[in-house]
Amino acid sequence: ARSVLQPVIEHSALRAAHQALGKGQAELSLSGLTRTAKALAIAGLAQELGRPLVVVTSDNEVAEELREATSTFLGWLTGGASRAAAGVLPGLDCLPYEGRSPHPDISERRAVALWNVARGRTPILIAPLEAGLGRYRDKSYYASLAVELKAGDELSMEDLAEHLAGVGYEKGEPVREVGQFSVRGGIVDVFPPDAPWPFRIEFFGDRIESLRE
Repeated sequence: ARSVLQPVIEHSALRAAHQALGKGQAELSLSGLTRTAKALAIAGLAQELGRPLVVVTSDNEVAEELREATSTFLGWLTGGASRAAAGVLPGLDCLPYEGRSPHPDISERRAVALWNVARGRTPILIAPLEAGLGRYRDKSYYASLAVELKAGDELSMEDLAEHLAGVGYEKGEPVREVGQFSVRGGIVDVFPPDAPWPFRIEFFGDRIESLRE
């Protein structure tokens, strides 16, 4: 797939864009591109520049469509050598002071996106304008909101439960919704926002014996 795309990536217009961005040019314009062509240009520039890119779109729908195509092109250009993909930071579906909370799905996707950015796992971040204009905390804050666990890790159930409650998880028995957790006996059930199913973590003392869906 890379050999097919390479002539496009090496087009004089994209080469000029790459050189301009590499030199720190503050403003650059590429016109006449379809949405698919935009996705290819973004993926090509991200690979050539070797540093994260932020892409601003008009709304969440456009951002999601662009993410899918960009991730595909990025995978082709890297030959599948990297699992990194474009991410979307969705805009909220409500205005400040409206007296209502954002849809849980949007809150979950934003949490995952910000955590991935904080951990350096997002080479391309696509965000609608309203999300791009938001105010955010230092990346260390978002990086601290999650922990990565595996069987054999040493961690007390009490510390894990305290962390989950501290970052916004709510107790639920049984765990059915994203953002819920429960503690009973030597078992912690938790439903993280980036998983299709809840996870069950079994402890033996302060050691994780098993972790499975």
